[in-house]
Amino acid sequence: MDLAKALLIHSCTVPEDAEKEEPDFNRYYGYGIPCRNVKDMLSCTRSNVTLIFTGEFFDGKFIEFNDFPFPRSLIRNGKCYGEIKMTLVYAPPLDASHGQEYCRTNIDVHLGTYERTDHNGKVSGFKGEVPVERKWDERYESSRVEHGYKWYPIKSYRRKLSRGIKENPWRLMVDCHARLDGTYSGQRFVLLITINDPEGNDIYTEIVQNLRERGYIHNTLKIRNQVRQTIGI
Repeated sequence: MDLAKALLIHSCTVPEDAEKEEPDFNRYYGYGIPCRNVKDMLSCTRSNVTLIFTGEFFDGKFIEFNDFPFPRSLIRNGKCYGEIKMTLVYAPPLDASHGQEYCRTNIDVHLGTYERTDHNGKVSGFKGEVPVERKWDERYESSRVEHGYKWYPIKSYRRKLSRGIKENPWRLMVDCHARLDGTYSGQRFVLLITINDPEGNDIYTEIVQNLRERGYIHNTLKIRNQVRQTIGI
């Protein structure tokens, strides 16, 4: 169910004539209009690739993917280009007895670049690029909820690197925080990341090769076609 929901939301696009700068844009448009063609929703072309991550979290734990396979075709003159879209979906436990804190778990995702790692593998100089890193004031929880999607069970981000960003290794981080009580037993999630090259280079093959070189276990999403016929009686 979470995967189906994630694919549907991930396919959404915002109308070209939408006034994206208006203050209440997200409240009116949300994540956009879902793709009407299921085949397009489930398939990739050579110039774009969608990675699907699934797993289960426990409070205080995190997943890190250092040296994330960013395509070499999208790196020019020391800068990274392209388009990135990321959608995170999970179904947190809800408890109305906690009032405004009825949502009991929060998962955040960060895709960005880092400068170096030390001999222990510790990363330094990390900068979130999708979503763009912001320094929220820790005292204002309402701002983190309103603008940072904190405690939202669905998070979707999109960014065009039209001007490019400084070339550095890429890193994916996913972390979880829970309002602990006797009912917490872990949180499953689905994460989709799409990288697109507007110039049409074959980045699909590049990323698959990079995953193999790094020794990561991966599988192609299998799609089964089922023909249904309505018989009039």
